[in-house]
This record gives sequence, structure tokens and C-alpha cells, in this order.
Amino acid sequence: MAQYYLVYSPYVDLEVLRPVLDKHQVEAVCLKLTANLGNQLKKQHRAGCRIFIAGGGDGTVNTVVNDLSGLNYQLGILPLGTHNHLAVDLKLPLDVEEALKVIIKAKTKRIDVGTANQQLFVNNSSIGVYPRLVKRRRGSRKLTKRFWDLVNLPVVLSRPARYQVELKIGQKQVNCRSSLIFIGNNSYKIRRWGLSNRDSLTGGQLCLYFIKSRNGFKVTWVYLKAVLGRLSGETAFGEYFASEINVNTQRPKFIKVALDGEVKRLKTPLKYEIRPRSLTVIVP
Repeated sequence: MAQYYLVYSPYVDLEVLRPVLDKHQVEAVCLKLTANLGNQLKKQHRAGCRIFIAGGGDGTVNTVVNDLSGLNYQLGILPLGTHNHLAVDLKLPLDVEEALKVIIKAKTKRIDVGTANQQLFVNNSSIGVYPRLVKRRRGSRKLTKRFWDLVNLPVVLSRPARYQVELKIGQKQVNCRSSLIFIGNNSYKIRRWGLSNRDSLTGGQLCLYFIKSRNGFKVTWVYLKAVLGRLSGETAFGEYFASEINVNTQRPKFIKVALDGEVKRLKTPLKYEIRPRSLTVIVP
């Protein structure tokens, strides 16, 4: 059988990718990402395949990781998506040919993953503003997504989803009204520009960031301060770190939750946990 099994995003042109694979003599079974890949991936694993490649963005990585949950394998990443946050944090080259060379060398590292009601995520999960923003996107291309995010952000922030939440962070409990809850796999550099980049993916902790307000203007103001790295002293902003976090909303019982940029409906309460060094990834 082939040494590699490549799952590629529907937005990736295989006719462009195939010559790169052939150039480096990479023999791979290539399969377009669909909603029901789990059985096929597990079948390949039972047949002896141990290197699975996610060719796409963080959503493609998320699907592969969830479909192979609990199995012993190595994950290679060809960063062909919109943002490629995990690839950036692993310091992978964003050029597809250079990323393929990394996979061929097969140097590995074990990293943490987070879970939300047993659903895995490699980057982060969020409730409130971001899932609504994703649902309002149109189109699939990077520039198109960014354009619609800019167009829709003022609308979403002016009418944010409002939740009365009970947060249990380890042994601590916090009750508040919130329109934005962000839980990351290890700590994000929230006090720098944007919410990207993590120093470590092996810290064994979740980070929790939330805005303690349901007022649209206040949520917008705190959100902008976060983007600009000006959160110092902001009382409406909460920040905690723990290996287990529970999020309970009084209603509704099912809420939209973003996991690595993909939106799913999950039943509350949401139980978040960290799984230390449970995923083997191929790195430079």
C-alpha cells in the first residue's frame, strides 16, 4: 500500500498538487474531504498506514484528527487553507513544496489537543461572536472570507449572541453574562496584535478568555482593545488557565460552537479538557 494517505480540502486543486507529489516521488492515496471519511481512514490505518496528511486549512486538520481519534499515527500538514494557524504555530513552511519536504523527513513531535464534549480541536473553540461570523461568510477563497468577515463584523458585534453562563474553571466558579467566550489549546498571545501564535503546544493547559458583557457597544470596544493589544486593566475581560473548563448556559440547550473555525451544534453544558501530548505531528 501507499506510504501516505492524503486528505485534501474540496477547495484544493488536486491537478496542481499532484505534480508536486510526483516531483518528490511521494506515493499517496488522495481523497477529497467529505463528511463521512472516518471509516475509510480507520480502514487505511488497520491496513498499516501510519502517516496521514491533511492538505488544507485548520478545518481539514480538525476533521482528520477527529476521525483518527485514539489511534497511533503521524499527522503531516500541507498548509493550503485560509489561515493555517496550527501550521504557523508549529513553524511549518507555508510553501506547499517545502512543507512536503518536511513530511518526507518525518521528524515528529507530540503536542496537546483540546476537547469539547469529546470533540477534538487543535487550535481553539469559541462561543458567541465568532460562530455567528463564520455562518455569515460567503465564498471559500481566502480573500473572499476576509472580505465578508470585515463586512459582517460590525453587524455581528452590534447584535451579539447573549448568554448567561456559569463557568467552572478547575475549582473556581464564575457567573456572568457574555457574548464572546474563547477557549484555546494552550495560551494565545492575546496581548499582541491579534489572537494568533502560541509559544507552546505542550503546556498541558487550556486558556479561557471571555468578555463579561452583553452590551453590543461594550463587546465591540473590548474586542477592538484585544485586537490592538490594549487589554491591560480592562475589567470586562476575563482570563483563566486550567486543564478542565465547564461552560453551562441557562438556555438554549444546544448552542453553536466553533471548533478550529468549523461550526457545530453541541449540547450544554460544554465540558472542555486538555489531552497532553496526545497527537503526533510531523515538524521541521
